[in-house]
Amino acid sequence: MKIKIPVSELRKTSSFDKIKEALQKNPKDAYTISGLLVEVLGIKKADIENKTFSDWPKGVPSKYTKVRLYLEKLCSQGLVKRDKHERAWVYYWSNKNEKLQQ
Repeated sequence: MKIKIPVSELRKTSSFDKIKEALQKNPKDAYTISGLLVEVLGIKKADIENKTFSDWPKGVPSKYTKVRLYLEKLCSQGLVKRDKHERAWVYYWSNKNEKLQQ
């Protein structure tokens, strides 16, 4: 049980904020969930590439699921779009204000 937490700990950027920021900064790129794990969250590509969830390092499958659920939430809010590319779903920033600027 935590009794106190340093304020600096509260000010850290969450994984979700990092994902949203990465998609927002790169609106011309689409990412798979695994791609976001590697590029944004620092998971080693060798640890997850061509492996089943059971062979992934401890905690990574849970992180994958949390990222997937967060991306679905962003999709339902209209901030992110999802498309099928070959066998994988890819996610990219939906520039909602693009129509307003034209």
